[in-house]
Amino acid sequence: MPDIDKKLLNPNYRVRFINPPDGEVPSFFLHELRCHTKEMDPCPHCHGSVVVIPYGLELLNRLRTMVYSYNENTGMPRGIKLNRSYSCEKHNAEIPNASPNSVHKWGGAYDIDSSYSNMTSLEMARMAEAAGFQRVGVYDWGIHVDIGYEMGLRPGPAKWGDWGE
Repeated sequence: MPDIDKKLLNPNYRVRFINPPDGEVPSFFLHELRCHTKEMDPCPHCHGSVVVIPYGLELLNRLRTMVYSYNENTGMPRGIKLNRSYSCEKHNAEIPNASPNSVHKWGGAYDIDSSYSNMTSLEMARMAEAAGFQRVGVYDWGIHVDIGYEMGLRPGPAKWGDWGE
């Protein structure tokens, strides 16, 4: 087994993306990627398992692009808050209105809290779309982004919610 950087085992470790002109830009806490409750506690069913998928780097790269765009547009060197990423089968079933075939169960989706930023959900959704996300949903609490189309789990790109169009 390869050596694992011990800090990656700490759920409170902040993952940072490097932005050479501006230094380090905080992005998210590692525990935000695991299956967790609304209070950010580990899931009572899977105890906070983290799923690594082949598309994981692509998902993180798009998220990084979104964080850089956020910093350029707002002038604020700040990260984003992931409300939900991976969800185990049992936890997903307990989430109101969650699809039984949710892309979250495959580790290919993020729910991003807009209240953590100074942007509206629509502004954040447009930023996600510009970062390459082809499936974006707008909600009053924030946005949902996923790569379900690229993973072969969804029939195609999609936008839903109030896009003001």
